[in-house]
Amino acid sequence: MNKKSHSFPLLFNHSIRHRLVAFSILLLLSALFATTHAQPLHIAGSSTYYNELLGGSVTNFGVPLTLENRRNTSVGVKTCSGKATGTGWVKFVQETNSWNNQWNGGASAFSLTTNTFHASAAQYDVVQTGANINVSVTKDLFYTFIIGQNETSNNHISVLVTTQAPRASTQLSHSSPQAGQAVTVTNTLNGAITTTSGNGAQYVYLAYSVNGGAYTATPMTVTATNTVYTGTIPSNVHVADNTISYYTYITTVDGLTPSTTGFDFLCLSQSFVNTYNLNEGTSTPITTKAKRQSSWSNDM
Repeated sequence: MNKKSHSFPLLFNHSIRHRLVAFSILLLLSALFATTHAQPLHIAGSSTYYNELLGGSVTNFGVPLTLENRRNTSVGVKTCSGKATGTGWVKFVQETNSWNNQWNGGASAFSLTTNTFHASAAQYDVVQTGANINVSVTKDLFYTFIIGQNETSNNHISVLVTTQAPRASTQLSHSSPQAGQAVTVTNTLNGAITTTSGNGAQYVYLAYSVNGGAYTATPMTVTATNTVYTGTIPSNVHVADNTISYYTYITTVDGLTPSTTGFDFLCLSQSFVNTYNLNEGTSTPITTKAKRQSSWSNDM
């Protein structure tokens, strides 16, 4: 009985063709997904002016940003220290070691003013023709870059300059609330702040809200221990059954309030929110989820 010797190769070739088609479709879908869900997740820049960055033709450029869910929006954050004095460029990319899907200065180089909110200034670019985002850098100062996380579109951006590494809250507590009495909030930082006014300063604020209303900000005062700050939530808001929420934030902008346009882009860090309720004049604490801290943790 004769057997057809060609049946197996035909089936084999047919299977190979199907696999190749399926693989091609998978690659196409992957590329489409990457393009339609592009976000600025890394920062590249001049290794001449920033100690932490690489760019240009250097391999493995693109340092990861730390993603933070702030009061009003999600942002990517990275703090760099000045390596030399001059004009240091940066660009933001989705992937390390790839210029595809980048956020840059647009048609011409854009100078990023420090301690300022720049709306939609980081231009989305898929053809890699955009110019640099430039910053005037001073050796040994710290530059905290903050960029929004819009997908495949322009993003808000800022760069905050400090004389020290940005500080952040490590512990937050308050005195026992009683109706008709002020509450003292105690905020412990991860390091002392030595520049407290002028260029490069860091300002510490307390923000509180009553029954889900708008937040009111008040400056916090440093104590003798240097890393501990205190602030006051006034007595008039402590009425039976009121719910009080509060958090702290550190900024380079003196007088910054939560209602300021671009607030999240002008904070070096924001603490978690604490909430308590005065049930018939006594305090009932409410646990809330902590926020992620700043991307810079070293004390320099």
